[in-house]
Amino acid sequence: MFSVHTYLLKPNRAIGLELNIDHVNKDIILEKVDHSFVDICNENEVKHYFETYTKFFREAIVIKNRDTIIFNYTYYDLNLWISFCTLIEKFLLNNEKATEETVHFQANISIESKGIDKVLFTVTKRNKVQVEMELPRQEFLFSLVNGGLDYYTTMGRYGHKDESVTRMHTRFSKLVQQLEKC
Repeated sequence: MFSVHTYLLKPNRAIGLELNIDHVNKDIILEKVDHSFVDICNENEVKHYFETYTKFFREAIVIKNRDTIIFNYTYYDLNLWISFCTLIEKFLLNNEKATEETVHFQANISIESKGIDKVLFTVTKRNKVQVEMELPRQEFLFSLVNGGLDYYTTMGRYGHKDESVTRMHTRFSKLVQQLEKC
């Protein structure tokens, strides 16, 4: 069973102030997770977050398969969900292998078909494979797509209804429909 949760990097926090935000040591991020990120499921924190910070959201997506963390806070980036959306769209178009570079080149993410019901999910950072896991195709893709849809629904609920948020919500909704047909 997969779980996919989105977090937003808080402005003016330890990671952003003390370090070069695009080249942060993994250990520092993991030590300061609660202090530096807001879970979009926490309504009170998110409401306060959006009252004080209204642009350039750095997203962290935590993907777990049961108790195994597949993707974590260390890959946070601007528009990370857009990268995942584009990756899934490319993959579904050819059903072979798709790769996407995240906005600030924090990581390359890829999905490769491994038969009818499996995919190989790979994360490469600085030319080193960080994650390489064979996963159940439909369950993994549905979890990702629903996670993205939840994120853009939350963004809209808190007043971020500009064209880009609306467009991304629509793209993820179409992916849900496409996966339901598979």
